[in-house]
Amino acid sequence: MAAGHPSAQIQADRGGRRVRGATGRPGGRRRGCSQRRPRRSRGQGGRRPGPNSAGPDSGQSTVLSTQGANPGPWTDTTDLRATELHLLGLSDDYQGDGQVITPLLTSVPPRQRSVPEQQLAACYKQLNASVGAFGAYTLIASTNAVESTSTGDAKYKLVNSALLGLEKARDALAGQVKVELAAAASGDTAIRDPLGQVFACQAIILGAHLLAATSAS
Repeated sequence: MAAGHPSAQIQADRGGRRVRGATGRPGGRRRGCSQRRPRRSRGQGGRRPGPNSAGPDSGQSTVLSTQGANPGPWTDTTDLRATELHLLGLSDDYQGDGQVITPLLTSVPPRQRSVPEQQLAACYKQLNASVGAFGAYTLIASTNAVESTSTGDAKYKLVNSALLGLEKARDALAGQVKVELAAAASGDTAIRDPLGQVFACQAIILGAHLLAATSAS
């Protein structure tokens, strides 16, 4: 067989092993199709173990989302600033969205010790946090609206109108509650009708929940 014939051509990798080309013959190669040997990624049978994109060696943290696995108060990063300012006895003129994490304090501000006041703080977090109950329900409803196929986008328009109404109600109540929570934490300012505000907060979240459920049909 001639030395120049494709079947007589043999490629070798660095270890000296023979590699078959795309034609199934030793060294066979089609034009326009690269036949380079795939490189082994480290940690997947390569020479040195290392992190993979997924799995136990990925270096990624596993997030536990069950309530039982994560006992304690429901918080997010916006609460860190408010809590730090409270512990340091500092204040500024910027009104953030966070609140003091009172369950972690050995001395809770006097105006945040009652059950209705604590319930209001917890409901406010579910109402205003981006990953709270209100945010989750409205995201579901918005997704259902986008995926709807009703004539003239009737369902899409109806759901978006309802979302706009919920957004306005949320903004009005959350804007009021966060100011009162901050004032109660930094001084001796009482929260106005905390139980009534809890009911209003729960009603808005319930409205979002119902919209998410009905928009799926």
